[in-house]
Amino acid sequence: MPKTIFGRMVAVCLVVVLVSLLILSGALVVLLQRYVFAERAATLQRFGQEAADLVVRASRGEAGRRELLLGLRTVAALSGARVTVVDREGRPLDEALLPRVGVSTRIWSRDLERALQGEVAVSRGVAAGSDLSVLSVAVPIRDDGGILGAVLLHAPVAGIRLGARALYRLVWLAGLCSAAVAVLMAYLLSRRLSRPLHRLGELARRLASGDFRIRAEVADGGEVAQLAASFNYMAEQLGRLEQMRREFVASVSHELRSPLTSIRGFVQGVLDGTVPPDRQQHYLSLALSECGRLGRLIDELLDLAALEAGSGSLSLGRVDLRAVAGEAVAQMQPQAQARGVELRCEPGPEPTSVKADADRVKQVVINLLDNGIRFTPEGGRVRVAVRLLPSWGELEVSDTGPGIPAEELPHIWERFYKADKARTRSRGGTGLGLAIVKRLVEAHGGTVSAESEVGRGTTFRVRLPRWSERS
Repeated sequence: MPKTIFGRMVAVCLVVVLVSLLILSGALVVLLQRYVFAERAATLQRFGQEAADLVVRASRGEAGRRELLLGLRTVAALSGARVTVVDREGRPLDEALLPRVGVSTRIWSRDLERALQGEVAVSRGVAAGSDLSVLSVAVPIRDDGGILGAVLLHAPVAGIRLGARALYRLVWLAGLCSAAVAVLMAYLLSRRLSRPLHRLGELARRLASGDFRIRAEVADGGEVAQLAASFNYMAEQLGRLEQMRREFVASVSHELRSPLTSIRGFVQGVLDGTVPPDRQQHYLSLALSECGRLGRLIDELLDLAALEAGSGSLSLGRVDLRAVAGEAVAQMQPQAQARGVELRCEPGPEPTSVKADADRVKQVVINLLDNGIRFTPEGGRVRVAVRLLPSWGELEVSDTGPGIPAEELPHIWERFYKADKARTRSRGGTGLGLAIVKRLVEAHGGTVSAESEVGRGTTFRVRLPRWSERS
């Protein structure tokens, strides 16, 4: 079997066409053979009926013996068959003039018996004492008084086949011509179909080498056009992913370089004596703070990578969303107080059980609270509310911060995206918290959304599937 698509298509088409033509030609030959034999039998039956009519006329005295014998010889000559006329007892009319054909007794008796009962008998058999195959037709001789006898005609099958041989040759010749045309069409069609596939293969190799600008030509309709459109979509997405990768690497490099530069400057200042002894403790504290920021960044990068790779396992169970929200608020209360922000939890009146991983849900709440506290000015407020919906448990985190412009809102879930980069960095953010929130919530089968209005704050809503005893 050829290895190329072109070769396989040609081979498959060739096999299918040849097998189909062989079956069709064989069926036509069989049908032609049956048709020729049926026509030959009908012809013999007509000549037999003429001979039978001649015998009836002779029996009535309307024709003499000489006329009868001449007419029977004429029928034999025109039909190309041996003609035998027998009476009701099966005796030949004149064996000397019309010798009995050497047909096996079984066929003779069977056909004669049917003819003497008034039926026309048609059969094929082998002549007695030879391998000659003959077509036999027995026609009853009817008169007003009943059945007088029968006329038997025996024609060699070889002669019939010889006459049909020209038709057989014509059928096979037409089949071969059709096969040649079909093979040529299969070759051209396969070549036409395989050419765009070869082109896509070349484009795929260029795509693998990093050329994401290439696009395949999309013809009108067909599976190949769909494949080309899918290829273009893939190239576009890969180009976008490559751009995101470059931006991610640049962002990570920048985020890592910033604390490292600060730490290096603080330590260098202490070591070379630039920093006075009474200020060294302060700068070392700043360096330690930058180390903590660097550690958080690395932890969040690893966490996000695990989530995106699908390797972060979840321990799902029955979780009280109100209890988790209360624990997260208690944990973030010191940070809120240090910034002069009021942090308040408003649990719903009824238990809110969701199917989730308690630790991961707590991480989601803490990330949202951390984001709200950092962006809420002193004297502002961050509120956490929990409510029960028909199919979800909903957690809402809202703040009274400056808000997010509408055009920036769709991008806040992207890694390292910061609407106000300078302000975010000054407040210690890494730009990964919301990206982690989105992936954690989606891993639970939930949804997260954000609403914001400039000057009036931002609200995040997290929905997680409700717990069911059938879960």
